[in-house]
Amino acid sequence: MKRAERGASEGKWEQGAYKPLKAARSCYSHLAGELGVALYEGLLARGTIVPCDGRYALSESGRAELAALGLDLPVPGAAAARRYAYACLDWSERRDHLAGTLATALLDHALERHWLRRVAGSRALTLTTSGAKALAPWIGMPVQPALSTNAAARAPAQLASQPA
Repeated sequence: MKRAERGASEGKWEQGAYKPLKAARSCYSHLAGELGVALYEGLLARGTIVPCDGRYALSESGRAELAALGLDLPVPGAAAARRYAYACLDWSERRDHLAGTLATALLDHALERHWLRRVAGSRALTLTTSGAKALAPWIGMPVQPALSTNAAARAPAQLASQPA
């Protein structure tokens, strides 16, 4: 897991329009921000994804966990395996979040299920109550989204709560 040094602009993430982007946003076609980092770390901690030749693979138990959520799991072909699941450095958190075909499928599924909602005119995303419940095993959150949490729980701070 990569961690990068913070720079002089670190404080901007606590101001105005940057705050929702810090909490949760799309990064290309996958989830980023505090929520994306928490999900990535939770997927690793639970063994849902496991390191494999410099990238990640779904474990057997991880495949079953995600299938139980109703996720239509992408199957990595030999050529595409390299881009199936890999780390992407998050520019607000300076830690990794998950990228690749699996990460795209997770974000698409969360949007389809209304676990996440897009903020109009922004890449920011809002975690819904049903999303917090569905993702709780990986993001370390209680069933209700928290407005603020402690870092030890790995839960994303400042997430707005909206009914599903």
